[in-house]
Amino acid sequence: MILEIPNDEFTNNSMHRYSVVAHEYFHVYQMSLSENFAAPSNDPNGFDVLWLAEGTAANFESLYIQQYYGVNYYEEGFGWVDISQATTNPSAYESFDVGDMNYANSVFMILALVNELKNIGYSEEKAFQSVFKTFWESNPNNTNWKNKFEEVFTISVDSFYQSLASYSPDMSSIFPSESITIQDIINDNSSISNTTPDTTTSTETTSTETTSTETTSTETTSTETTSTETTSTETTSTETTSTETISTETTSTETTTSTYNISVSAQSSSNYILSGSDQNGNVSGNDPSISAKVGDTFSFDVNSPGHPFYLINVSNGGTDANNLIDGVSNNGASSGTISWTPTTAGTYYYICEFHSSMLGTITITE
Repeated sequence: MILEIPNDEFTNNSMHRYSVVAHEYFHVYQMSLSENFAAPSNDPNGFDVLWLAEGTAANFESLYIQQYYGVNYYEEGFGWVDISQATTNPSAYESFDVGDMNYANSVFMILALVNELKNIGYSEEKAFQSVFKTFWESNPNNTNWKNKFEEVFTISVDSFYQSLASYSPDMSSIFPSESITIQDIINDNSSISNTTPDTTTSTETTSTETTSTETTSTETTSTETTSTETTSTETTSTETTSTETISTETTSTETTTSTYNISVSAQSSSNYILSGSDQNGNVSGNDPSISAKVGDTFSFDVNSPGHPFYLINVSNGGTDANNLIDGVSNNGASSGTISWTPTTAGTYYYICEFHSSMLGTITITE
């Protein structure tokens, strides 16, 4: 495994420089438990269910940061993200094609699963152990994962999805206990209480004890929030009406400029996600190149907390004042609108102040 951490995360004391190690290491742990999890992407026998694969890893890293650094990483990394779609359309998060900023919706679904397991008699440690370890030991794949889910958790995927409709989009209501530790989760050997014990015909009541298998979780990335796509092209034409004198006539000239609206969000500390339009048509994806003509206007609707969005001249020049593009309003904002009307053709860039790998190219033509 190769893990790259931008230098800016060290100079700016970003907590992500620690959490990403725990996240990626958890994925290695998952692969050690499940041969199918280690299969290549799109392998029929592989496992590509987003919320289970990444939601477990993101929860693991958050518990790690909470335990060893005393930081509520749930609040910092996910608390501000809109997770309402996970309560209304949870099956969408079975696919990596859905936008899930910081894997926030996947994190929420894992926390909700832990809560549902607690409701049927699991301790908090046993519930996390089941999602972090036991489930992966069952070696699920893309074909049988729903059956494995029901075998391990004793509830069906469909009934779990239905239960999410009753949850508040406020994730803080199901944050883990501050006192829980990773060691207690992994080493837990408690049994699962039976909430409806059987009673024999005699005066003696026997409670059925079910031992749970352990589960392991996987790494998280992001973040995410789902990026919203705004595609609007505004054209304003400026026309100079002809003026005629006795001897000469000035013909009218017409200049057409466009305004391109692009929404900007961030996926963990890996990429900016852009959605909107430029002079070539639709813009979407991770750190895409964008283009416009001199005189056009870019209007960036930025929603990337923790990832200031800068427009710069030279890709490796950082965000020092002498490398910032002139004439940009609100340059470096992580929330709000950044506007720029280029006056000179050339190649420019957008970049995150703290993560130099979050970089994209802007081409301006005459």
